[in-house]
Amino acid sequence: MKTRKGRLILYGIYFLMFILITVLYFSNNFYTPEQNAKMINLVLYTFLIFVIVLSGEWFRVFDEDSPRYQKYLFKSLAIIWVLLLPIFFI
Repeated sequence: MKTRKGRLILYGIYFLMFILITVLYFSNNFYTPEQNAKMINLVLYTFLIFVIVLSGEWFRVFDEDSPRYQKYLFKSLAIIWVLLLPIFFI
């Protein structure tokens, strides 16, 4: 998403995902301990995705004229975050 409006739509989707997962977690009291641990991981994972993307927008990493080191830093954070996905959920 190259435009600011497109990025705001994407942030809204991330925030709604986080809110939906959090509400589902706290509204269901019948989780087993294994499901409880996985849901906590999922809530933390979606929250931190939201925080990383918002911090990227705050520092204007997604703009074309942003410094190259910021882009490399956030791209490496995104790659590390995708690599951590199997560790959290498998």
